[in-house]
Order: sequence, then C-alpha cells, then structure tokens
Amino acid sequence: FRKLSDSDDTYNYLTTSPAADNAATLCSEPTLQASNIVFGAVTTNSIELSWQTGGGEARIVVVRSTNAIATLPSDQTAYAANATFGSGDQVGSIGQYVVYNGTGETATVTGLAPGVDYHFRIFDYIGSGAAANYITNTANNNPRSTRTSSIGLIEDMFEDGEANLAA
Repeated sequence: FRKLSDSDDTYNYLTTSPAADNAATLCSEPTLQASNIVFGAVTTNSIELSWQTGGGEARIVVVRSTNAIATLPSDQTAYAANATFGSGDQVGSIGQYVVYNGTGETATVTGLAPGVDYHFRIFDYIGSGAAANYITNTANNNPRSTRTSSIGLIEDMFEDGEANLAA
C-alpha cells in the first residue's frame, strides 16, 4: 500500500499479475430447433442434405455411423466442421463428427463408406466460442438417418457409342 496524502485514505495497488481466467456470458438459447432434414443425392460415399433452419444464429450438423446420435453438444464450446466425415471436431468421444457449422440450409457430406447407416442431427445455437448456447431438443424430422448406396452406378461405353448402365 501507499499513502498519498495527509488524509487517512489508503490506496491499495495490485502487485502481482492479473488473474489469467477470462469469463464469457452464455448467450440465450434459441427457442426453435432446425427441422425437416431431407436427403438429396445419396451415393456410395456421399450424402446431400437440406433442412429448415431454426431460431439460432447458426447451426451444426453432427453425423454418426451405425448408431443414433447419443452425445449432445456442450454449451460454451465452438466446434470446427469438415464436410469429410471423421475430419471435423467430435461431439463427445464416440465417433460423432461435426460436418457443417454455418448459417445455411444445405450440406454435402463426403468420405462415407458404402452400405452404412448414417445418423444426422442438427443443433441450432446462438453466440460463438465460450458464449455459444445450443438448443438440444429434437424437432420434426431432426434427427434423421439414411444408408449410403451399396453399389455405385457403372458406365460402360460400347464400340458403337451406346452406353450400358448397370447398378
């Protein structure tokens, strides 16, 4: 401490480093979840999907092979997405990957295996980073699942130029 004047006032000064923790205020949770997942083109290694946005500023799409989505995203957590299955951040530690993070209504997921069931669930959120707040309830057609094709389309051109297409 240090006495600055003839008065009896005492002033204290911080003599060590300031606290290292940062605090963030959690944003409010969206009131409406994304809904109506619709699958477009489904191939042996990719799935196109679209959805109706909910009430969040953005949303993540989480995908898991074989089993339903079991772990929900954690508030105050930012998730990095990658459209190649298995390359984005995991939600939990059981093979649930974030394949989309943004404000849009469509995505194409690649890097999938043929003939496998894939489960999709979309989570709207408000805020970012340590302020992110996810709505985790289900909605109409969210979650939803589909299976990749077992066999791709094979095109064989004959000498006469006619195509022979086989499944």
